[in-house]
Amino acid sequence: MIKVGYIRGRRSGNMVFLPQDIVGRNNCPLPGVFENLEIVAGFRKEEVELTHGDFMFSVALGHGVRFWVSVSGDFSEYCSQPIGSFSPGSDAVYYFQGIIKPDWGILVQKIPPLKRTSCHYHTKRDEWILPLFGFGRAKNCAIADDFPLLKREIIFFPRRIYHSLEADKHHGLVTVIILKGVKTVEEMLQGDHIFYQGAE
Repeated sequence: MIKVGYIRGRRSGNMVFLPQDIVGRNNCPLPGVFENLEIVAGFRKEEVELTHGDFMFSVALGHGVRFWVSVSGDFSEYCSQPIGSFSPGSDAVYYFQGIIKPDWGILVQKIPPLKRTSCHYHTKRDEWILPLFGFGRAKNCAIADDFPLLKREIIFFPRRIYHSLEADKHHGLVTVIILKGVKTVEEMLQGDHIFYQGAE
């Protein structure tokens, strides 16, 4: 697990992440797919409606407040219906799944408070995580290694490295996940997962 970059917010209040806001750290390479994405996120007390052809999703946080995420890109296919994770032991819910040619998978994920994803690695895929809201930890459960997920930092999980995410007790954790080597929406959540058998 490596912290490879960060996102500069372009506007106070709601967060606007444009390609020029994606900054590498210590000469770490960042995937070119970042140049094809625009991510906007923020808070509202009512439903957020789809606008300007973007794919927009809102997540209830309780007390009538919603956190919303809008992802724009040249998606060849996408699904914007919330779906629970197929992975054993995972409590993640995916609000968006999309494919950008040739083989980039984009996910918007929420992990409820005090919940986690499965511990797994991919044999053929690299994975990037962009925390948007909340706090949590990134873990390699195979070697008891972990560190906090800080807002706007970009985390990189190379293939064959066990990893999982865990949310803290406040509101949960909302992230954008970018996967290299994905051809269809269906295979993003179900293919190329090797699960850690020693995980609790």
